Amino acid sequence: WVVGAMSTAKWGGVRLRDVLKECGLDADGMAMGEVNPKDIHHVQFEGYDTDETGQCYGGSIPIDKAVDPLGDALVAFEMN
Repeated sequence: WVVGAMSTAKWGGVRLRDVLKECGLDADGMAMGEVNPKDIHHVQFEGYDTDETGQCYGGSIPIDKAVDPLGDALVAFEMN
């Protein structure tokens, strides 16, 4: 886990862009460059589980990846 990890899992869920659209974000306008909110650069995630120090796991992806209609950003809730 120091360098990285690999998995062959099959994930299921919903596209992140669809969740963002449902929350009111103009994902289509952003993806086409028609809308450019100056204060949105990344989508940040934080898990409920923690490491041994109590710190939550988390990460972020660029907003462009999150709203890409051909992208693969998934809010996963199923595995295999």
